[in-house]
Amino acid sequence: MTKKYEIIIILSLLIVDLLVLKLSSQTISKYNHASIRTAGCVNSDNIKDFFSFSQFQIQSTSNVENVDSWDSMWLCNMLDTTISRSGIDFYNMLPGQTINTFPNARRLTNNKAHLCRYIHRAFPQTGGENIHMPCFVLPEHENKLNMAMSHNDDSRWIMKPEVGSGGRGLTLLGSADIQKILHQKNKHQRLHQPSIYVQKYLHNTFLLDYRLPSKNKIIKVKFDFRVYFAITNLQPLRVWIHRKGFSRLTTKEFSVTGSAATDLQRHVANIHFQTQYPESYTFTKSRFDDCRGSCRSLQCVLHEMSKRTGKSVNSIWNSIDDVLGKTGAAIQPAIQTEYSCNGCYQIWGADIVFDTNANPYLLEVNTSPSIERKNLLADGSILEMVYPDLWSMKGVDPTKSRATSKCNDWRDILYLLIDPGAVHKNGLLHTLLWMKASDAKGGEIDAIFAKAMEMITEYKYRGGFELGWPMDATVANRLANIESNKMDTNGETKDGSHLMTAKHAMIYEIYFQLVKNFDNVNNVCF
Repeated sequence: MTKKYEIIIILSLLIVDLLVLKLSSQTISKYNHASIRTAGCVNSDNIKDFFSFSQFQIQSTSNVENVDSWDSMWLCNMLDTTISRSGIDFYNMLPGQTINTFPNARRLTNNKAHLCRYIHRAFPQTGGENIHMPCFVLPEHENKLNMAMSHNDDSRWIMKPEVGSGGRGLTLLGSADIQKILHQKNKHQRLHQPSIYVQKYLHNTFLLDYRLPSKNKIIKVKFDFRVYFAITNLQPLRVWIHRKGFSRLTTKEFSVTGSAATDLQRHVANIHFQTQYPESYTFTKSRFDDCRGSCRSLQCVLHEMSKRTGKSVNSIWNSIDDVLGKTGAAIQPAIQTEYSCNGCYQIWGADIVFDTNANPYLLEVNTSPSIERKNLLADGSILEMVYPDLWSMKGVDPTKSRATSKCNDWRDILYLLIDPGAVHKNGLLHTLLWMKASDAKGGEIDAIFAKAMEMITEYKYRGGFELGWPMDATVANRLANIESNKMDTNGETKDGSHLMTAKHAMIYEIYFQLVKNFDNVNNVCF
């Protein structure tokens, strides 16, 4: 009789297991596989290798129209992401599905002039000169360029093709040369020609010591940073900056005098360009984790800048966060559509230079950072660490378990904030009062707290990422101006707070308060 019962129990358990398996097959099998669209990829095998290395189960497919056929979509051709051409219904994706781009994101990086235009629109008074090397698109910015050149006749400029990479087509010119170009043809003729992109050259650039391998000689060279930043949401905007990156050095002594002024080997730090000079380029065993070679880790260069300027490494990182966060805020309107894609995210590679005081300035933004196997799986690889952290934030990584927040009601979250034993700013209380009033009008309080919890969930699983937009000081300033009715919504502010709505400022404020009390939030909500 006992054996009979045991058999019945075993059979019952098997039936239950089969039912569970059948039900699970009818839902999105999150964390189990990633489907990739390989069409348009330069080398799909490299991409498959990387996903396999990261323990994803690959289901390559070109059937992207069938929304039920994939969990996480990886579009290889990042320039083919318009709604009409991609074949993907971005706005009817199932809950939990993710895709590695935003619709219309190509507007940012397929043309260098676009980013310049977005910066000028976001900062119409200053042109964003505190975050981006002054740039101009001709002929539309001709008057602004003439005004900039009138302040410094000895300034030098970089003329770039609108579409290009690797230093191709780049020309260094003086103000007099720019004026000659502007006056070669009349204005009517120029309007019917492709735009000209001009960017100011940073004269007082921070220089590093570099030992020439062929001569065993130390010279002073220019460098830039490649920093990776991701946008994980547009409404409200979230910009995350990863702490792993690398620095690229030129391989010829820095100079802007005489013939050296146009010698691109002294001025273009791009790896593909500099490796054309093997007698000067230093190839190290660990490509991105060496403090002596032509490619160096960010950390060793940051410590060098900190030592020479007296600024802390954390302070320099905060200034980088500020630059890239404001850049994300400037490009948001170009990417945003009338609909929201909750599963969309995207990563970019930003090229940054520094002046002698270690102040950062953005040069350009590059889409679809290389994920070729030779770059990712090599010793000292950077993106091998960046991408898994990104997938962790978005809940994509199949190797990492992810707890679902248990704080489903705004009252649960409010309890964490209103701690009798804690001292809170009056600003938080004003925020909560505003929410209570708005709730009576539109019932938005639940949505506001839900968005704040989305942010805190990304914070928990951020890995090496830190939040670049918004900064807590920017949010505080926006809330203060809203409360006092002192700020024109359309007016430019130095901290970029004019680029966030009042509603989003409230969400951000709750997020920052939750971060300050994160230990309690983590214990209660996860």
